[in-house]
Amino acid sequence: ATLSFPIADQGNLSLSYLQLKSSASLLTSNAALNNCAQLSACTGAFDNAADSAAPSSFESISLSYNRRLWANASLYFSSFYDLGLSETALSLGFSWSFDRRSSLSGALRRANDQTSATLSARRSLALHGNDWGWQLATSQGNISQNLASVSHRAQAYSGELRVEQYGDYEQISASAQGALAVLGGGWFASNSVPNSFAVVETGMPGLEVLRENQMIGLTDTQGRLLVPQLSAYQRNRVSINPLYLPADYEVPMVEHVVVPQERAGVRVPFEIVQGRAAQVTIQLKDGQAVPLGAGVEVNGDKQKHIVGYDGVAYLKNLQEHNTAAVTWNGKRCWIAFDYQPQAGDIARIGPLSCDLASPLSTPF
Repeated sequence: ATLSFPIADQGNLSLSYLQLKSSASLLTSNAALNNCAQLSACTGAFDNAADSAAPSSFESISLSYNRRLWANASLYFSSFYDLGLSETALSLGFSWSFDRRSSLSGALRRANDQTSATLSARRSLALHGNDWGWQLATSQGNISQNLASVSHRAQAYSGELRVEQYGDYEQISASAQGALAVLGGGWFASNSVPNSFAVVETGMPGLEVLRENQMIGLTDTQGRLLVPQLSAYQRNRVSINPLYLPADYEVPMVEHVVVPQERAGVRVPFEIVQGRAAQVTIQLKDGQAVPLGAGVEVNGDKQKHIVGYDGVAYLKNLQEHNTAAVTWNGKRCWIAFDYQPQAGDIARIGPLSCDLASPLSTPF
């Protein structure tokens, strides 16, 4: 039989009865206190005819309770009673996750007239990129146990240092691993290359490289980076983050999709060019800004640039000497200006006075 019912805001209460013999039968009864907590009781019996040295039956009762304290913390209690040996085991503990990678947990246990306590704190390594992780753990009881470890993953290697103590025994250990890949005449070190890989080529140092929108690392002084752990014969998205490019550089395509063979490498080149662009402020004869949303065609190119607030337009593909037509609401005016690139920055030109011309039918 099964019995289940909620009790206010305390959680779910559950009761169960279990009996196991040579022919097993099961009777279960569950009760619920709510989603945050659970209480359960269980009785079991088992006849062992195969081994005459073993007890003919085993019977026990167990009780457990688990309750969520807040979003990422929980408290639990459990007890176990052996009806045949008249022995009891009790445990009280907690766990708390600070974030996806950091946690703290502890427990107090009593069994066979002995008490033990454990406490553990850890921070695991991130899935990608350079990172540090660590763990501290202790267990105090009949035998004292302690552990301290620190781990580090870099682009070229990963390693761990551990210090352990078990009773009178102490141990210090260190481990490290790395890999070397060769592609396109270049040698690339990595903490691991378990399967297929790619080499990103940008020609620009210090750029963020991502795989499936997860940051992998920064390009080296030659603008290259090894991207390990690609899936063979599947589509893999490899991209770069143009946010930290100099303002006067442009990337026509920031993402490529590659399908490498099994245990093979593939080159992923990204074209990064120095742009010829400027912010041009355009005004009418009376000093008023050209209306928001007006279109600008530069040097006869039909690609239309849009005027933003305060008459500012971002114009691309400029030449040393430029003319542009500005159109809005059936009107057109003209500007002429010279352009000089500015290293590491966007040139700012104007304000320029736009000479009002004839309607849109006027040829450029």
